[in-house]
Order: sequence, then structure tokens, then C-alpha cells
Amino acid sequence: MSSAVLAATVVLLRDAPGGLEVLLLERPQHTGSFAGAWVFPGGKVDPEDFGSGGQDADDGGGSDGHEVLAARRAGVRETWEETGLRVHADELVQLSVWIPDSVQPRRFRTYFFVAPAPVPGQEIVLNAGELEDYAWLSPKEALSRHAAGTMSLVPPTWVTLHWLSHCADVETALGRARIGQPETYQSRQRQGADGRKLVLWSGDADYPDADAPGSPKAGARHRLDVSSLPWSYQRTDG
Repeated sequence: MSSAVLAATVVLLRDAPGGLEVLLLERPQHTGSFAGAWVFPGGKVDPEDFGSGGQDADDGGGSDGHEVLAARRAGVRETWEETGLRVHADELVQLSVWIPDSVQPRRFRTYFFVAPAPVPGQEIVLNAGELEDYAWLSPKEALSRHAAGTMSLVPPTWVTLHWLSHCADVETALGRARIGQPETYQSRQRQGADGRKLVLWSGDADYPDADAPGSPKAGARHRLDVSSLPWSYQRTDG
């Protein structure tokens, strides 16, 4: 199993007349990571982001203080490089950590942060060759476009948009993130008994750790059905 490369993602939020909006960037169709997908600004954590000495990423999902600090620095730097927008590290609120299944050929263990967008009027300047387009959209509109097949999303982006779709404005989203415990999504890809393609996370009765002490009850769900559009997110407390 290859080790996961440490990365950071910044989910930029703004208030608009129609409600909360989020910045999404379109990757090129045939090159680079997440080809053709719409994603949030972000990228790999460089050794320099750790300060002197650097640090290698491993597969753990813990929120080590040095690692989170490095991810913050990387998020600020990558946002600037990809969009020309300046954000401040102290405005980034950690939301989650995403760890892909070991079957993925190239794996990124990614810290997700939410942050208010810079003041209105700052021009977005995309990194040529790395990005094709950008859009400010409400989370519900982005999910609707994905459901219609006109916008490609990957599961971490989809689930984050789903979470944001329940936030009325920027302050609500930031407040929920501040009081909540950052969640680790260690993904496992499985095929259901009916042949459907699923992405499972801890808390699902079919997740690999389901037989461990304190395991979820039979029928408990924490999964994303990606077999066909629209995708279906299921989460219970069972």
C-alpha cells in the first residue's frame, strides 16, 4: 500500500443575495489529478510548509499540531497560486480529513478547511494550464449540476457540498465548523450485494471495522452510493 501524500484544501465561502456560495475550480479534462472535476482550491503540502526540517506524510488520520499548521500554510499558498486570492491562515477552520482507499493509484491525505472569501472585488486569476474555469455557486446548485451530469465532482467535494447545503450563510458554516470536531473520512470502496458501487466510512455496518468493540448496529449507514446519478448519501446514528 502506497503512503498518502499530505495535502490541503480550502473551501472559500461568501454570502450572496441567494444565500451561501462556494468557489469551485475546474481541472483540465485530460491531465493532472482529478481530471475534469470541479474542486476546491488546494494542493500538496511542501516540505517548506513545515518550516525547518520538513516532515513526511503517513497514513494516520490524526490531527497532529505541526501537520495541521503545515496544511494551513499550504492551503494559503495553494489558494494564492491557483486563484490569486489572499486568505489568512488564522481564518481557516478545520472541517475534515480525507484519506482515500488504498486501492487508489495516487493517494492524497487531505485536510479540508473552510474560510471566508477575501473582500469582494478581488479578481480571480486562474493558474494557466492547471485550471480551466471557476464558478461561485450555492452548494445546492453545484449538487444539482452534478446530478444532471453537467458538473463532475469527486466524493470529498460532493460530501462537503452536502454538508454546506444545510448552512444558510458564511457565519453559520464557520460556526458549525468551529464547534464541531473535525471528522476523519477514511474511505473504503465496496460493491453492495445488489451490485451497487459504494464508498463507505466508519459508522457504516458494512465498514471493515464493523466487528470491533463499539461497532455500529446492524443496518447503520455512513455511505455514498455512486453507482449512478444522482448520488445518494446515507448516514444514520444506528
